[in-house]
Amino acid sequence: MDLLNFLVVGIHGFHSIFFFHLIFREQPILGFGLILAIVLYIIYRRMNR
Repeated sequence: MDLLNFLVVGIHGFHSIFFFHLIFREQPILGFGLILAIVLYIIYRRMNR
């Protein structure tokens, strides 16, 4: 089970990093907007807990 989780998280993490790298290289503004949206969403979730 731990090995399976490690593989899923590892592959997903690598894929996410590659995805962000692709966005930043193609359209930096969109990448910054996406990160800002994620940060604001996390703050919003924490405030409404």
